[in-house]
Amino acid sequence: MVAIDLCGFCKHYKGLIDGWLPSCDAYPDGLPRGFESESDKKCSNEITFEVRADKKELYNEFFVK
Repeated sequence: MVAIDLCGFCKHYKGLIDGWLPSCDAYPDGLPRGFESESDKKCSNEITFEVRADKKELYNEFFVK
């Protein structure tokens, strides 16, 4: 099974901390252990997943049916 992380498609994504821990506006210190991304879920601090404009076509290809 292959898993594709939604975080990289989100406009709030900031990058990796120490090369492995994803961070974003909702989780500036890194995603909490056990976090599962869902496109319709509020992450934290009232921040919700929003597709980055430059990734919209690829996001639609993978996730929109």
